Amino acid sequence: MIRSINLSGTACFGANPVHVGPFGQVNFMWGPNGAGKTTLGRAIATPARFIGTALDTAASSEFSTRVYNRDYVNETFESVLPGVFILGEENVELHAEIAQLEAEIREQNRQRNQWSITLGEATAPTSKLGQTEALKSALTDAAWNKRSTVPEELSEMFRGTKNSKSTFLSRLLDVARQHSQPAEPFEVLKEEGRSALDQSATKQTLIADIQVPSPGAKDLLSVRVVGSAEVALATLIDKLRNADWVKAGREHVNHSRGVCPFCQQRLPNAFVDTLDQYFDAHYSDQLTEIERARQKYADEFTEIKAQLNALFETLSQYLPAADVQLAIDGLTQALAQNQALLDQKVEQPSSIVDTLSTGAEEAALRTLVQRANERIRTHNATVENRATAAAALIERCWQTFVRGSLSVEVARYEAQVVPLERAAAALRDKIDTADRALVDCTARLRALQRRVTSSVPVINEVNELLASVGFTNFKLHASTLVADGYELIRQDGSAARVDTLSEGERTFITFLYFYHELRGVPSASELADIVAIIDDPISSLDSDILFVVSSIVRQLMEEVVQGRGRVKQLFILTHNIHFHHEVAYQRHNQALGSRAFFTVRKQHGNYSVIDSHGSANPIQTAYKALWNEVRRAETTPDSANVGLQNILRRILENYFKVLGGVQDDEIVRYFSGQQQMVARSLFSWANDGSHTILDQLEYSPSGVSTAVYLSVFADIFQKSGHGGHYRMMMGLTEPVAA
Repeated sequence: MIRSINLSGTACFGANPVHVGPFGQVNFMWGPNGAGKTTLGRAIATPARFIGTALDTAASSEFSTRVYNRDYVNETFESVLPGVFILGEENVELHAEIAQLEAEIREQNRQRNQWSITLGEATAPTSKLGQTEALKSALTDAAWNKRSTVPEELSEMFRGTKNSKSTFLSRLLDVARQHSQPAEPFEVLKEEGRSALDQSATKQTLIADIQVPSPGAKDLLSVRVVGSAEVALATLIDKLRNADWVKAGREHVNHSRGVCPFCQQRLPNAFVDTLDQYFDAHYSDQLTEIERARQKYADEFTEIKAQLNALFETLSQYLPAADVQLAIDGLTQALAQNQALLDQKVEQPSSIVDTLSTGAEEAALRTLVQRANERIRTHNATVENRATAAAALIERCWQTFVRGSLSVEVARYEAQVVPLERAAAALRDKIDTADRALVDCTARLRALQRRVTSSVPVINEVNELLASVGFTNFKLHASTLVADGYELIRQDGSAARVDTLSEGERTFITFLYFYHELRGVPSASELADIVAIIDDPISSLDSDILFVVSSIVRQLMEEVVQGRGRVKQLFILTHNIHFHHEVAYQRHNQALGSRAFFTVRKQHGNYSVIDSHGSANPIQTAYKALWNEVRRAETTPDSANVGLQNILRRILENYFKVLGGVQDDEIVRYFSGQQQMVARSLFSWANDGSHTILDQLEYSPSGVSTAVYLSVFADIFQKSGHGGHYRMMMGLTEPVAA
C-alpha cells in the first residue's frame, strides 16, 4: 500500500519537502489542534492538491482512499444518505459463489499485473520487450561501427541508411532473415563493383512524394473549448468570455492562501472546488487532445523540414536551385503558420482557429518532383541492365556484411532474441486470456451482487449502536426518496433536521456511517482495496460514545491486521490522549501487525514538524508515567528522582483512595516497626499534599532509603491483595518475593 509520503506545498509544513514514513498497516498520528494533522490526512488521501507532494506506494498497488474528517461530516451528512450495500444473508450459495469470484478476480488481476510487468515496455530494461530492445540496440551499434570493414568501392551499399540507424537495422535484419550464409568475400565483390557501381552509369531512385502533415483535432480547433456548463460560475465566465484568463489565474489562487490574488478579498468557501469542477476532466481531456495534436504536428513539422532539406539537395541535381528553393520555402512557411495557430489554440483554448490549407504549396512542390522523376526515368532507361547488376551486387554485399563481418554478433542476437520474442508472444496471449476472463467474472459478480445486496443490515446495526449508547432521539430509516438509501427520522416518524442535531450527534452518526461504508460492497467503478484515514472521530463526544467509537476503531484495526475486509491500511489522527491510549493500547494476545507512531507538533513562530517513533508509542498516560519512574528507581536506585516519595504517594493516592476508596489505616496496620513508619509517612504525604517534599529535603532518598521505600511500596500492594496490579505496572511476570 502506501510506504511513505514526500510532503510539499502545504501552508503548515512549509514549501521544503518533508519525508514522512515508513508507514505500517496501522499508523497512529497524535498532535494538538492546529498542528497540521488534517492537512497531513488530506495530503495522504489526495497528494495532487499539494504541489510537489507524492506518495511512495508498493508495486502494483491499486486502492481507493476514504477519509473521515470535518470535510466528510459536512459533505456526507444530508437529509438523505446514500446507501451502503452490505451482503445480505438470505442465500448462502450465492455468497459462496461471490467469495469464489472475488478470489478468482484478485488472482487473475495479480497474475495479469505480473505478466504485464514481465512483458513490460521497451524502456524497462528487465522486461521482455526491454531486453529485446537492448539486444537490437547492441546489434545496431556493433554493425554501425563495422561499416569501415566494407571497401570504399562497395560503400554504395549503405546508400539510404547512412542517416538513420533504424533504417540501417531494418535492412540488416531483413538480410539476416533471407540469408544464412555470406556471399563471396569483399575482395571478389570489389572487382565487380568497379563497373556495376560506377556513379555515371547507376540507375537512380525515383524521388518519393513528401507526406505533408495535417493538423489534428480539427473538431476542437473550430470551437471554443471552455469548462463545464454545469457549474454556477460557468454562466459568468461564458458571458465575459474569459475562460482562458480564469484558467491562468488558477495557478495564483493555489498559492494565495484563501485570498483573491487580484483584489485581495477573502475568497468564498469552496471557490477553489468550484474552479476545479468548472475545469473538469472533460475540459482537461480536450486540452490534452489539443496539446497532443500540437505536439504531433510539431514533431512531423521538424521531420519534414529535414526531409525538405534533403529533397532540396536531390532536386537541385535535376532542376534550377532557385525554383526548388522557392517551392520549399512556400510549403515551409505555410506549415509554420499552421504550427503557430496550433500554439495559439493551446495558449488560448477558447479561441477559434482556422488552419491554412497547404494544397497549393504541395502541388507546386509535387510538380517539381514529377519533372525531376521524368529526367530520372530517362536516365535509368539508358542503364537498365547495369542497374539490375548493381542491385544484385549490393544485395550480395549486404549478405557478406551480415553473415561475414557480423557473423558472431548476429548469431548471438538470434540466439538470445528468439526466446524473448516467444516469451513475449506467450505473455501477450496470457494477458488477452486473463482480460477476457476478468470481463466474464466481473459481469457475473456484479449480477450476483445485485441479487443479494441490501441496506437493511446497515440500518439495523447502526440503530442498535445508537440505542446502546442512549441515542434515542433519532434513528436510521429506509429512504422513501432514494432506492436503498437512508434518512434520519425522529421517534414520531418525522424527518430529523440536521440543524437540530448536536455536534456530538452529527459526529457519531457520520462515523457509524463511515465505518459501514468501509465494509460495503464496491461498485463496478470502485477499487476493492481501501486505505482509510480517520481524523479525530471523537469531537464533542461523551465517555460512553468515545468508548464505542474506540471499540469500532480497534475492530477495524484487527480486520486490517488479519487481512479481513476491504481496508488494507489505516491512519488514525487525533489530539485526544485518552482516545489515542484506547486505540493504541496493546491488549493481551492482540495481533499487532506492522504499527507506526508519529507525532505532529507546532514550532513557535515556525512551521510544524512530524516526528517518527517507529513501532514505539510515544504517548503515555500520567499514571503510567509515574510507574515508569518507579521502575527506573527499582533498576537504578542511585539515579532515583528526588521526588520519588511524592511519586509513590501520588500512585497510592490515585489507586487506593481515589479509585479504590481504601483508607490508609487499613493498610498501615499490616506493617510494624520501621516499615510501618515508612508506610505511614507515605500516606501522611498523601494527606498533607504534594508539596511536602519541597519542605523536608532531609527525606531525599539515598541508595538505602530508596530501597526501603520501594520495598514498603511493593508490600502495600502485596499485603492489601493488589499484587497483580503492581506486577502488571512493573512489567513483572513472577510474584514479588515476600
